[in-house]
Amino acid sequence: MQNIGILYNSFVCFTTGFVAFGAFYCLYRKRKIKKIEFSRGIDYFFLFSGIVWIFSGIGVFSNWIDRPEIGRLLFKWFIGGFVYIHLLPAFKYFSWSFFGKNKKMQWVFMGFFVIVDIAALFALARYGFTQPEIGYWGADVVPNALANNIFTFGIFLPGLICILIELVKRYIRMKRTKNLQENQMFGFALGFLIYAIGGIFDALGSIRSWMILLARSIIMLSSFVFYYFSTLEE
Repeated sequence: MQNIGILYNSFVCFTTGFVAFGAFYCLYRKRKIKKIEFSRGIDYFFLFSGIVWIFSGIGVFSNWIDRPEIGRLLFKWFIGGFVYIHLLPAFKYFSWSFFGKNKKMQWVFMGFFVIVDIAALFALARYGFTQPEIGYWGADVVPNALANNIFTFGIFLPGLICILIELVKRYIRMKRTKNLQENQMFGFALGFLIYAIGGIFDALGSIRSWMILLARSIIMLSSFVFYYFSTLEE
């Protein structure tokens, strides 16, 4: 089904992915020359989110070339599970931010989200997913209700709370210290918030409506925000 909506949707996914790769490379390079001190989790969140959106773009593009089975196979064997997994480095970053050198609390915090992730992966593997007919913007693959509920209440909502706490914390510290690293981490918190808002619209929207366009565009914006703050220099 070769229409401009599907093509634009795939373009947004690819752009989001490549910009996320750029943010990962920037922080990875700075870490090698020891110019940053914060948790490695933020680097790998950028890397993992880049992978998710590149492969999502391939899945969307497969609808444009009338090969939707490619997207279904990608979701079944890779994208579906990786959507859950790619958020774990973000929680690793939050565990470092919230608990500092308290390794025990970091492990407890991360352990909760790893267990929830495993439960969501099991539910997805056991009960599968559905894919509606291809619409103007493509065809979203929809995980089963159990996997969706585990993700929503065990990962997304706690993650949103973490983002809001981090945003307030970093804003206060940024204003107080005027430190480059605090500016960066406030920017990352802002990027996480935009990413989460995009995720909300993505979940609420229909592939047949304009809301999916808004959702993907917001997520693309978050990727640019992450990249901008990852490139900040003194």
